[in-house]
Amino acid sequence: MSVFEQILVAFILGVTVSAVYTYYVKSVLGRLVRGLFQANAFDEETAVTIEEAGCKNNFFIRYSLRPGTDFSETVKNANGKYYIPEDKIEKAENKYQNEGITIYVVLLTILAFAVITLVCIYVFPDLFEIVKNI
Repeated sequence: MSVFEQILVAFILGVTVSAVYTYYVKSVLGRLVRGLFQANAFDEETAVTIEEAGCKNNFFIRYSLRPGTDFSETVKNANGKYYIPEDKIEKAENKYQNEGITIYVVLLTILAFAVITLVCIYVFPDLFEIVKNI
């Protein structure tokens, strides 16, 4: 495998990881944020549990809410209940509120970049050889 092919494979892997991560942020974490918005949980008094926000209390959400993460800075914990502080509402709206990405968009993105990568690996070198030999 040439260096060019290795770069292309690394590129498609990067696109795949970023597409899956974006889906995770918008879908899984975004579901909790949207639930907190619907519950008007914007301070400790109005904080709700993960279940009350309409989400399953699963490993991925708990892991993302561990101290020191960007998500735990946006969604605060008050004795097992969660809320979005007033100063983080705009950030939460921008980063998590827009559903915008579906599993189909993720799969289409990965498929499109995989096709582009395969074309670059298998078609372009042949085209370069043809042009070079003219």
